Amino acid sequence: MRTKLILALLFVFLCCGGAQAEKLKFVADNNFAPYSMSQDGKAAGIDVELFQEAARRADIAYELELMPWEQVVQRVRTGACDGAFSFFRTPEREAYAVFAEEAVVHFSDYVLFTRNGHSFEFRTWDDLDGKRIGVNKGFRFSEEFDDNVAKGDIVRVEFDSEAKSIAALLKGQVDAFIGQLDTTYYQLDRMGMASTVIYLPTLVKKDRPAYMVISKNADLQNKEQIARRLGIALRSMYRDGTYSKIARRYLLRF
Repeated sequence: MRTKLILALLFVFLCCGGAQAEKLKFVADNNFAPYSMSQDGKAAGIDVELFQEAARRADIAYELELMPWEQVVQRVRTGACDGAFSFFRTPEREAYAVFAEEAVVHFSDYVLFTRNGHSFEFRTWDDLDGKRIGVNKGFRFSEEFDDNVAKGDIVRVEFDSEAKSIAALLKGQVDAFIGQLDTTYYQLDRMGMASTVIYLPTLVKKDRPAYMVISKNADLQNKEQIARRLGIALRSMYRDGTYSKIARRYLLRF
């Protein structure tokens, strides 16, 4: 009887993945408010809270560190961390990351921001010929944009944060910058500049999904299973209303 009980418990442990023997190392952007940010010395934001609850439901012990986005990407690429959030899915990133594809952490709309009274027509990338366009370091938007930059038609100017992009725009150092709609207006509202800086109506990217990922190069067993557990946990948060409850604390549109 005792032997059968032990075998049954072992079966449950193996099926459920079991608790992690050590905490997994996760990293995220430190300057992507209201999705991930440092607040009063602690990690905060929509994506941070979603990850924390998903990890709890998936029974995954973790430690989380926030850092500049370029470092986040580099650590996932090299396996210097176990996982991260939130990543757009590209063929390049699929080579070094396992995506928790069961659920999206958030969707992003990207637009061009410029100064009120200094707007211009933007329908295609060709309309940006000769213009200086600010972007966050490590961010990619389209091959067509990259091609125009490579040809010298568009001048790409990189910044460490959207706040620095806004400052450069106001100083006339760039003609416009590409920003995520929610995060940029979050910054502008707190700076009292929601009417000073406006966005052009044509979207650069619409509803671009971002995911939690596990590094393929991490010294970690069962990478696909861990990613799947996180994805399933996040999906359950959509279904029971937890996702909207968390997001609504930061953004009224939820």
